[in-house]
Amino acid sequence: MARAAVRRFLRYTDIPVTDKALSGLVTFKKANPQSTEIEQALRAFSNEQPIKASRVFGSRILGIFRANYAQLSLRIDNHFAPTEEDCTPGIFREIFSKLTEEQKALTQWGVFFPERATAAYRTPLNEIDLSRSDFAVIKVKAHSTNYNNKSKVEHPVFIPIWFAKPIVEQARQMGRKCPFPNHEQEWRKITKFAKNEFGVRLVSNYTRKYFEYIASESTLRPAYAAYFMGDKTKLNATGHLPQFYNIGLRFTEELIRAYKESGIENKLTLLPRIPGT
Repeated sequence: MARAAVRRFLRYTDIPVTDKALSGLVTFKKANPQSTEIEQALRAFSNEQPIKASRVFGSRILGIFRANYAQLSLRIDNHFAPTEEDCTPGIFREIFSKLTEEQKALTQWGVFFPERATAAYRTPLNEIDLSRSDFAVIKVKAHSTNYNNKSKVEHPVFIPIWFAKPIVEQARQMGRKCPFPNHEQEWRKITKFAKNEFGVRLVSNYTRKYFEYIASESTLRPAYAAYFMGDKTKLNATGHLPQFYNIGLRFTEELIRAYKESGIENKLTLLPRIPGT
């Protein structure tokens, strides 16, 4: 993380990123102990958004100067009140923009499919209904030999057809039986990248939290959002709907109508949509 902090600070101050750039600043500070130029730059850098990551990186820079006997006259407060999640929506979107194409597709799938990782990524391809022109429809089973549905709530998931169809077709061409059998390996890489480059904890279940956050910012009924997530606790809190246990055609159409009218699809979309799809 120290190396990432150095790169970010140098870029922020428009100093060319070289192996000797930081040592040059350390030497300057030793020769000019009364100068506050570096402190001013580092203070500004540590207050940049996303602030949590910037404070962590700023603290790393402070430590490097201290270790080289070039103490800076600056304190950076990186003690934050406990939060429910280390990663914020803004940082998440920034991290997403820097992932590989495979990782972007994997993450976007998880955002549209707000179940736990095994259900989202290991649902068999033959259980993904691509017959509609608007959404792929997936009926998450209460019990499956392919994935673990922790809540045991049978529920539907709607993935925009413009995104789902290419994912399924590509998976079939690669000989896969599910969309992302490599999800654990790729998420380990994403988690490591988020920690090293942004100083935050990002794991696969964040896509589920992100869906919940976006749903709360939309007009989608909380009960419907909880149902799409298969969240039994939130279903109980929002009130029991008898239809939840009868995923028939009529109720599916009602859910899709509510999904469309809420505008949540656009809010959940992280990847650019291909024109004409």
